[in-house]
Amino acid sequence: MPAIDRAYFDGLGLDLDQALRLRALVADRLVRCAGWERESNQSGLSIGRRIAPAIAVLFFNFYNPITGVSSCYLRPTSDGIDRVDPFLPKLTQLMDDGPVPFCGLLTMNLVEVSPRPAHLTFVLSSALTWLRRQPTNTLLWVDTGLGARVTKWLRSMFEADAALRNPSHPLRAQMDDVLARLVQVGVAEAHSVEALLAAQTGRIAGS
Repeated sequence: MPAIDRAYFDGLGLDLDQALRLRALVADRLVRCAGWERESNQSGLSIGRRIAPAIAVLFFNFYNPITGVSSCYLRPTSDGIDRVDPFLPKLTQLMDDGPVPFCGLLTMNLVEVSPRPAHLTFVLSSALTWLRRQPTNTLLWVDTGLGARVTKWLRSMFEADAALRNPSHPLRAQMDDVLARLVQVGVAEAHSVEALLAAQTGRIAGS
């Protein structure tokens, strides 16, 4: 998979349609294997050492099975994260029944490379999927910091895009829903952003 990605993102002769097709073939094969099914409902942070690197590269991450550390290998430039958007729908499909803790951490590694409003829909839908599947997993949301990372990313979008301060923005309902769920599970950072949004909404309503 990294070789496929290098051929596409580095402009080495693989076009978008080919890259999408090859990645889809690998992803569809992976979700049919016993390891994927075994990991799909895990709530802990442990992940099978054999399947973890295979899942990681689908999310554009390298994973070290010795240290348990993952990192995104796309660059925050025009030949990296700027060209990832066509691949996000497949990642959304993988998250529907994939291992929530691992997919959540990999996804945040990806979108944190270069936070941008264009990925807000993807992040919100991803976070809602994780929260609906594991709404009370405090180990994931609080102890490992995934909730704080999601909140920090959303706050950066709120600060970068003034339109999000308007309660009529088409994505505000989803953002409010994600923050409310994070507050409910105990993510303190989400409460401060929720309060900030409420204050901004009050100022807009009073203007």
